[in-house]
Amino acid sequence: MKISAVPDLAVLTEACVLAGFDPAGAEPIRIAENEIWRLPGEVIVRIARAGQWKAAVREVLVALWLADNGVSAVRSLPVEQPVEAAGRPVTF
Repeated sequence: MKISAVPDLAVLTEACVLAGFDPAGAEPIRIAENEIWRLPGEVIVRIARAGQWKAAVREVLVALWLADNGVSAVRSLPVEQPVEAAGRPVTF
């Protein structure tokens, strides 16, 4: 398996447009197996590898469950997610 450590601004831009966010001013936090970006306004974007759709769905569901049960954890944003950009699941 090849894992690229090169940021993919096209995927970030497509995902942000689909979810209603402006990608202008995005800063990479970590570019590795997954890409983690910070948008202005403290929005964090996670771009997973292709083929990780089920894992992304599960992560969003777990984040929602944690929030619903008062567990202190990172919150998923109230947008329909994950979104698919260039075949990659993206969460916010």
